[in-house]
Amino acid sequence: MIRYRLRGNTARATILRIVQLPLRAGLAAALAQAIAVFLGLPYPAFAMVAAILVTDLAPEQSRQLGLRRIGGTLIGAALGAVLGAILEPHPWSIALSIVAAMSVSNLLRAEEGARLAGFTSATVLLSPDA
Repeated sequence: MIRYRLRGNTARATILRIVQLPLRAGLAAALAQAIAVFLGLPYPAFAMVAAILVTDLAPEQSRQLGLRRIGGTLIGAALGAVLGAILEPHPWSIALSIVAAMSVSNLLRAEEGARLAGFTSATVLLSPDA
């Protein structure tokens, strides 16, 4: 994991520490939503939420973990689609999809993508068109 910290006790450093992550997450969410709308995706809010989930304090960390998180998203989408075809959206089936997606991510040594795999799997299972 990359350690990232703004150093110093100046007012500027304090303000940057407070607003840097929220600004990055907000801009990423707005951009993701705009791209999803432009592409005509049916649920652009999901793109916005995913952008917030993967935003890290250090831009370098976001870039390093990007491929693993994309893998987690693909794992979650696949498992959510498969389970959605055979299970009704129920709290227990949603829990099963989260556990399955996160476990597969961990087995594939993509631990950094496991949370996103679980989120995506549950989201796909809950989607009315799944």
